[in-house]
Amino acid sequence: MVKELVKFFEPKRITVNAVIPSFVETPWQSTKAPDHRKRIEDKIALHRFAYPEEIASLCWEIINNQYINGANLRIDGGYCYC
Repeated sequence: MVKELVKFFEPKRITVNAVIPSFVETPWQSTKAPDHRKRIEDKIALHRFAYPEEIASLCWEIINNQYINGANLRIDGGYCYC
């Protein structure tokens, strides 16, 4: 979808990107059972959930860099879907 939107917005010089976070430390995530959180954290190379500020930092970088266009940017701490 991002690639198609890039073509659509190209005449207006609008960039389109997707930020794809995995698990983010939020109040909702804190309700997970400790053993469930541990299983998830064990699949993340950094062994923790992302902080909201880390996701926001990536979004800010994308906004300030006009050459990033048509990207699907995963921010998942090295999460393994295996």
